[in-house]
Amino acid sequence: MSEQGQLLSSRSTQEEGLYLLVRPCDKCQAGPLEEISREESQIPGGIQDRVKARCNSCGQECVLAFTRASGGARAGQSELIDVAEWLELCHHFMDLAQTNPQEEQSHEQIVSARYCLNEALKFYPEESHLPPPSAFFGRLGDQRYKEHPAVFLKTKLLELRRRLGVLAGKGPEQSNSGKKRKWWRTE
Repeated sequence: MSEQGQLLSSRSTQEEGLYLLVRPCDKCQAGPLEEISREESQIPGGIQDRVKARCNSCGQECVLAFTRASGGARAGQSELIDVAEWLELCHHFMDLAQTNPQEEQSHEQIVSARYCLNEALKFYPEESHLPPPSAFFGRLGDQRYKEHPAVFLKTKLLELRRRLGVLAGKGPEQSNSGKKRKWWRTE
């Protein structure tokens, strides 16, 4: 088991769980990590979570230490998950929703995808169509942005959010659930 020395600042236990989905394994650089156990303790000004996790690819275990303010989730941008990782999570949940035969679970996954997309949009200044360089602090964000900047256009994300809202029942249009292709892709 590898012990992580760095304290990671999170806004909620939900954000910590999502972080495990995008954090690579120290041993194999794959993942995702799966939570095995959690210990919560009070610290001055907040809470510390020690999460024991296992890599789903190679089985390597690690312990991650998170700190968060007590009194509920904080608003604002994540300091744990960058804009590229939020988009990766959004697409992960959309993939799950696409292949899930259970309508209720599929709906929950669409709601989760929309949540992740909204978190990504928090990194965009109001007057800008692209996130600032400071929005890319994760393992692959800078590289993804350099290779595919159009993926990060705010107009594309807003259109995707509108479509996810429709699928989640928050819009006037109806979804076409009979399609076999991935419905969020415009290609």
